[in-house]
Amino acid sequence: RSAGAVLFAELSISGYTIEEPEKVYDLAQSQEILWEIARMAHDAKLIILAGMIEILQEGRPHISHAVAGPDGLLGVYRKTHLSPPEKEKYSEGNRLEVFHEAGLAFSLELCYESHFPEISTVLSLKGAEILFMPHASPRGNPEGKMKSWLRHLFVEEA
Repeated sequence: RSAGAVLFAELSISGYTIEEPEKVYDLAQSQEILWEIARMAHDAKLIILAGMIEILQEGRPHISHAVAGPDGLLGVYRKTHLSPPEKEKYSEGNRLEVFHEAGLAFSLELCYESHFPEISTVLSLKGAEILFMPHASPRGNPEGKMKSWLRHLFVEEA
């Protein structure tokens, strides 16, 4: 049996950066990446969710997640709640979206967004049955990251 969906980390394609994200690649390359993800999802006949710096025509870049399925690009989720350092370099998205593919209704919360339970509530009310929560965790050592993940999972340390 094979997987039906593959979730990659926040900014998995471009790498996580606060330093000049607008210079990682240009608008044409940003669009090319989206279509390449759609092609891979089509060829593999699965859902792919992959993180990237999204360059738009105007304004600062977005921390985005491309969402594609066997029939092509389903959309792009743009992070709505940026961490304090991200606010200086990125633009916030303005929509909490639910995607539909293969009978599934799902959405995303990117890293810092998982600190706001209201986002999960809104997405659930909009019909999301699965919430994917990719993180980048750019700072800290392995022990610190483990403690952070355990807090997110509401697991007490032994």
